[in-house]
Amino acid sequence: MKRFAAIAALVMAGCSAPTAPLPGDLQGPEALALSGDELYVASTNSDELRVLELTSDPRTRGFASAPNPIYVLSIPVVTRPIALAADTDGQGHAGPYVFSLSSVSARLGIVVTQDKKEEAEVALPGTPLSVAARSTEAGGARVYIGLALGDQQGAVATVDVPAPGELAAASLAPTVAYPLGRAAPAGLDLSPDGSTLAIGDRLVGAADGGPAGGLIFLQLDGGGMSRLEVGGPVGRVVYSPAATRIGEACGVIEVDAGPPADAGADSDGGAEADAGLAVESFEAGHFLYALVESTGCPLGERCGGIQVVDLDADGGPSVGHPLQVPGIATDVAVAGSAAVDGPSGDLVLGGANCNPTLLLAVPSANSAVYFADGTNGQVFNAPSSPGPSISSEQFIGPDGGPQADAGGGPDLVDNGVLALGGLAAQTLVIQYEGLLPALVNRTATLSAADTLVDPAADFPALGVQAGDLLELPQGCSNTAAVVADAQPGSLTFAPAVADPGCFSGGTYSVRVAGSEPYLVAGSVAGYLGRVAPGGTFTSTTAYAYPQPASQGPALSFQMGAGLSNPAPGAGWTYTVFGGVTPLATPGGPNAIRPAQAIWAPSVGRFYVAYPGSALGGQISEIAPELIAPGATNSVVEYQ
Repeated sequence: MKRFAAIAALVMAGCSAPTAPLPGDLQGPEALALSGDELYVASTNSDELRVLELTSDPRTRGFASAPNPIYVLSIPVVTRPIALAADTDGQGHAGPYVFSLSSVSARLGIVVTQDKKEEAEVALPGTPLSVAARSTEAGGARVYIGLALGDQQGAVATVDVPAPGELAAASLAPTVAYPLGRAAPAGLDLSPDGSTLAIGDRLVGAADGGPAGGLIFLQLDGGGMSRLEVGGPVGRVVYSPAATRIGEACGVIEVDAGPPADAGADSDGGAEADAGLAVESFEAGHFLYALVESTGCPLGERCGGIQVVDLDADGGPSVGHPLQVPGIATDVAVAGSAAVDGPSGDLVLGGANCNPTLLLAVPSANSAVYFADGTNGQVFNAPSSPGPSISSEQFIGPDGGPQADAGGGPDLVDNGVLALGGLAAQTLVIQYEGLLPALVNRTATLSAADTLVDPAADFPALGVQAGDLLELPQGCSNTAAVVADAQPGSLTFAPAVADPGCFSGGTYSVRVAGSEPYLVAGSVAGYLGRVAPGGTFTSTTAYAYPQPASQGPALSFQMGAGLSNPAPGAGWTYTVFGGVTPLATPGGPNAIRPAQAIWAPSVGRFYVAYPGSALGGQISEIAPELIAPGATNSVVEYQ
C-alpha cells in the first residue's frame, strides 16, 4: 500500500510539472508583432505565423500549440510575410488584429487574434515596405502601409478594418491617402497620441539636390508633412514609451527639480522615493529612434547606426551623431524604466554605474545585441575595459612592410592622447604622402584636360587640399599631377593631360602632400586628418562612443621632425583602443543575422528574431537584469 501511494504521488507530481515547450519549427523569421501577452512571429520562408505565448512563468513560456497539442500552431498568411503590425490604442492595449505584409504578392493579410486565423487579404496598389496600425473606438483598426509606387515615388495607403464581427461582410480597399513624392517608406510608427506618423525614408541618391532618405513626419489630422535629415537613409523607426527614474540616472540629461508631490511609489512599484532624489521623467513619444542605414552614407563617412531624435528639444527636433555599434546595426528596441530594473554595477557609462531611464537594445549584423542609454544614444561599456591606450608602434616602409624605425615619428605611445571612447579598437597609421582612404582607385571623368569630376566625392571633406598628388591612369600623357583646387565633386590639377579621353575606363587616387604631407587614418575610422612635420595634430572627428562629459578631441599628438629620407607610403602604425568595449550579449550559439527586435513590457524581456539561425530560425529572449559582460544566462532561445 505504501508503494502504491508513493507511485501515485510521483504520478501526481509529474502531472503538475510544466510541460516541455513545443519547438517553433521557424523558417527564416523576419518580423515580430506584440499583441498583449502574445508575440507573433513571421516564419517568412514558410508563409505562416507562429505565436509565442509570454506567460508570467518562464517555464511555461513557449509557442502556442495547434488544436492537436502535439503540433505547434500554424497561421497561414500572405506569401513571404516581411513585416507585421498589431493594432493598439496608443497606450499599449491590444486590439483584435495582427497584420502581415507580402512584398511578393503585394497584399495585406488580416489575422484575428481571438481565433488565430487569417480572415481576409487586401490587394495593394504598390510594393509594400512597412506597416503600422491603430485601434479604433468602433472595435476595428486603421492600417497604414508604406508603399513604393515606382519611379522612386512613395506613398502611405490606409485600410479601414471594421470589428471582427463585421469583417466577413466588409468590402476592404486601400486608399492612397498620403503621397510622399520621392521616398521609400521603409519604416512606420505612430506617435502615442496618434496624431503623427513617423516614416523612415530609405531612398538613396538625391535628385536635383533634393533630399535623399531621412525622416518624414506626417500630420494625420491635416496631412501636413515635414522632413528631418539625420545623416542618411532610414529604415525602422520607433517612438519611445513613457519612462520615469527616481534616483541616479545616466548621462548629462536635464532632470526635473525634484520628485512630484504625488510620486508615491518608485518606477517599479516599490517604496516611496527618498525626499530630495532627482526624478528623470519622459512622456511617451519624447524621443524617436531611427535606424540610419550605412548604404547611403556619403563617401568616406560612417553615418549608419541609431539616431536618437529628441522631439521635445527647444527649437525643434534635435539630432546628434548616430549611435554606432561594432558590425552594422540592424534594428532597435526600447524599454522604459518602469519595467527595467537594471543590473546595478553592470551598466557603465563614462566610468560610472547607472540605471537607464530608457534602455536601447541594438542588434548587430555580427549577431550580438548591444545596449545604450535611450536618452542620449551613448553606448554602455563593459566595466572591465582598460583605459584608452596606444601601443605596438611599428615602422613601415614604402611597400607597407615592417622596417627598422627611421626616426622622426610622433612617438604616440609616449605623447599621444586618446580620449575615453574617442576611437574604436583599430590600427592607426601615420604615413608620408599616404593615400586618402576614400580616394583609392575611384572611377571618374574629365570634363576638361585639367578638371576631374566625381559627383559623389566631397573632396574637401575627404581631406583633399591644394598641393596634394593626383595619380592618373596609365593611358594619360602624364600619370601624376598636383591638385590646384578642390571643390565638392571636382578637382582641377596641373599639368593638364593632352587628351581628356585618356581617362575612359581608368581610375584615380589622391595622396596627401604639400605643407601637411603626413596622413592620419584608422582601419575602422578611415580618414582622421593630416599633420605637418613638427606640427600638432588634433582630431575633429566625432567620438566612436560618445561619453557623458566632454573629454576633448578624440586623438591628439605632437608630430616629430618627420622622416629624413621620406618615401610615399612610409610611416608608422599603432594599435589603439579607446577604453570602451560596448556592452553586448550574444544572441545564442545558433544565432545568425538578426532582423527585428521588440520589447515586451508584460514580461520585461527583449525579443530578437534571427532568420539566419543555423537551425532555420530562432527568437532570442534577453533579460535586461542579467546583462553583464560575458554573461550567457541572459539569453533564452526559442526555435
